[in-house]
Amino acid sequence: MRRALLSMLLCAKAAAAAPRPFAIVYDAHTNTEADIEMESWLEFGQPSNREHHLDGQRNFIWWWGLRYGWLERLEVAAFVVFEQKDRPSQHAMPCIEIETGQYAACPDSSAGQDVQSRFRPARSEAGLGSLMSAVLEARWRPFEIGSKAVDPFVQLQLVAWPDRWHPLQGRLTVGASRKVGRWFFAGNLSYWDSLPTDKREGFGTPDIRRWIWIDASLGGSYAAIDDGGRFPALSLGAELWLIDSLEKEPGRGFFGERGFNLVSNSDHVHIHQVHHGGVFVGPTVSFTRGPLWGTAHLAFGLLTAPQLQRVPATARLVLGLAL
Repeated sequence: MRRALLSMLLCAKAAAAAPRPFAIVYDAHTNTEADIEMESWLEFGQPSNREHHLDGQRNFIWWWGLRYGWLERLEVAAFVVFEQKDRPSQHAMPCIEIETGQYAACPDSSAGQDVQSRFRPARSEAGLGSLMSAVLEARWRPFEIGSKAVDPFVQLQLVAWPDRWHPLQGRLTVGASRKVGRWFFAGNLSYWDSLPTDKREGFGTPDIRRWIWIDASLGGSYAAIDDGGRFPALSLGAELWLIDSLEKEPGRGFFGERGFNLVSNSDHVHIHQVHHGGVFVGPTVSFTRGPLWGTAHLAFGLLTAPQLQRVPATARLVLGLAL
């Protein structure tokens, strides 16, 4: 019975879903009006870095959500994101001087004889698995696919973290894609910003620094198996992408206090897939079968921040099902 149901599912006429040929790079295809798609992402991440004393820690990040064609060329999506770490961290917040609220140098849990301080254990000790964030997304393309030399689009994302330690973030992405014979190309440029947040929770002075990041990505894929459908049955490709901080300490970066500088050495990129950001490249494989599609990407670090113990690798698997 289960085999028969699976066969019916795979052989059914595909709904007008929009499979992703790339795992990192977005393209202009959107779900048609009133179509719903369920998506699940699985990422292997690198949350560790020397600055946070988390060397060697790894994690899995699971996204689950729905994508809906609200209008003919406008789609919206909502995701919840969970994280599962492979081991507890030994990280602890710096010792903090109670009277002044300033950080004090402290090599271990003892405060030192001349400074009244206290020691705060890491939040990660509370558990290895947790709800990491919620993501809202809207993507709009102004023209019909194929009606222009390239197919442009605009996308807006909102990222909400469940605690006071992380700000509400916004990500504005502009991009374009184009199909040329069996080849498909896409490129994106994104600007991240956030609302200031008070990270004191009884310790230290307010941290009102915004998270200002930039990311860019390029992808190309080839339809290895094209059965004449709306999307290739099998595509092989590659993706090149980077993410870095625009917020720098005074005197750092190519443009002074705030400027793009590969790779972040001050205010860092806080994403647990690749903590501190970097430049990454790797192969991508995607498939489409009826209403089911999937994309897998393996990325290797070309440039990473000096806070990382070594050049990391990361992976992402995206599965979609048209409902």
